[in-house]
Amino acid sequence: MKLEHVAIYAKDLEAMRTFFMRYFNATSNEMYHNPRTGLRTYFLSFDDGARLEIMSRPDIVACDDGNLRTGYAHVSFSTERKEEVDRLTETLRNDGYNIVSGPRTTGDGYYESCIEGPEGCLIEITETASDYKRPIKIWHNIDTKSFTTVSVKKEFHTQVEYRDGQYYTEKHVSE
Repeated sequence: MKLEHVAIYAKDLEAMRTFFMRYFNATSNEMYHNPRTGLRTYFLSFDDGARLEIMSRPDIVACDDGNLRTGYAHVSFSTERKEEVDRLTETLRNDGYNIVSGPRTTGDGYYESCIEGPEGCLIEITETASDYKRPIKIWHNIDTKSFTTVSVKKEFHTQVEYRDGQYYTEKHVSE
């Protein structure tokens, strides 16, 4: 099974379309318009075949201002090198977009930044070099839910144990 596309609503459809085309090299189809409902949509396609549908209609309402809510959390784009993450993050900063975090290496081994795009949409920009694989979770004891994560690039090693209904990090070692 393949994820076909993800869709998001936008108040300013054209600004959202321009953002993804300018910064993430999206290509767009022609706008679809349903005159009965007022729905207008674009499908944005990316180099790897991923698609994002952006939609607008006159009767949509904005969500509250909090980013920590159920539902859509963020969209993530990967680059080949850390320098590309840095360059794109700096370009977005210079163009007035809020940098939420990074660029930085996260505890689970991603080199990433997170920016706030149009209408508060969170966008992650990550480095995923061709020799990089996601951390492997090795379960030591499935009953106690303790495990270790190991980066294939050997950048980190984290021992985690589950006690009293919570996960505890026992050690974090950079090699």
